[in-house]
Amino acid sequence: ISPIGTGTSAFTTLTSEWDLYNIDVISGLGSHSFSGGSSTVYVFQNENIGSVISYEVTGLNPGTTYYYRVRAVLNSVTSGNSNVITVKPAVIWDGLAWSNTVGPDASTNAIIKGNFNTTDNGMFTAKSVTVNAGSLTVNSGKNITVVNGLINNLTANEVIIENNANLIQSGSTNLNSGEITVNRNSSALKRLDYTLWSSPVSGQGLYAFSKTTLPNRFYKYDTATDKFSNEVGFNLTNLQYPSPLVAPNGVNGTDANNVIFEAAKSYLIRTPWDHPTSATVWNGVFKGTPNNGDITYKMNTGYNAVGNPYPSPISISTFLSDNSSLISGNLYFWRKTNGAAGSAYVTY
Repeated sequence: ISPIGTGTSAFTTLTSEWDLYNIDVISGLGSHSFSGGSSTVYVFQNENIGSVISYEVTGLNPGTTYYYRVRAVLNSVTSGNSNVITVKPAVIWDGLAWSNTVGPDASTNAIIKGNFNTTDNGMFTAKSVTVNAGSLTVNSGKNITVVNGLINNLTANEVIIENNANLIQSGSTNLNSGEITVNRNSSALKRLDYTLWSSPVSGQGLYAFSKTTLPNRFYKYDTATDKFSNEVGFNLTNLQYPSPLVAPNGVNGTDANNVIFEAAKSYLIRTPWDHPTSATVWNGVFKGTPNNGDITYKMNTGYNAVGNPYPSPISISTFLSDNSSLISGNLYFWRKTNGAAGSAYVTY
């Protein structure tokens, strides 16, 4: 067809060869029921917030995703809009309930403003957790999962990870801040028994971990000599000497050097001097900022004493696979109790 002119007049046979219908009365197309979808609700538009670097928007629903764009104004000149920025207000625990009823998820920040424990209030996953008031306790056998950081604005006594409970996190960097308490129990041990300890937090003092262990009974492993050495660097003051203890091996002193657990390093420590002579669990208590992210530990050729540096389990098979070019042979786990026959280690 070679039309001449414009509009319907360009097609000379339009009215003679085609039927015309008003688009408002087309039928026979079936039916469709609208099943919902998204709609835009503006909290405000074109708001001039002044010369600030942050701005608080109130009246938002916790756990609901919102979007915003910003632009700058200088006298009569206005910049273009920024990209669309997504924000999801945190959900708040007030001691009785979550502000959105259901609690956080992996894309929602959580704020603790009242007492929370996982036995009564349930386990949860959150993008981040901030403890501003009350307390947070992860009870034995329970977990919480935090994608980014755990921020504790209270003391270590208000955030507790009990024995056999876990703070599970991901990511290659440590976004945690503030101190928490992590409890870890040994196997049943007798007086004069040893066990290997590794800290799941940063900042925990080595001597402060067991001030009733005689100071010459803290050991680190020397790869070069293939022996344990009790030269760990303490400078102890104010030691006490309850009978039958005599100088220089007292207890309950202070380490002026504040030697701390090195991340991923394992230390051989004897039970407290007055530990029961029958097999009894040793309750280890760690206080500090929880470790997370990639942790690099420098090893030497030979045997090395290492430990899990996190407040949650790690996969032995993944650990071996990820470090296959650096380590070989078996892993040895200290297991010995005084008088027990056989090796001090179980192997993997």
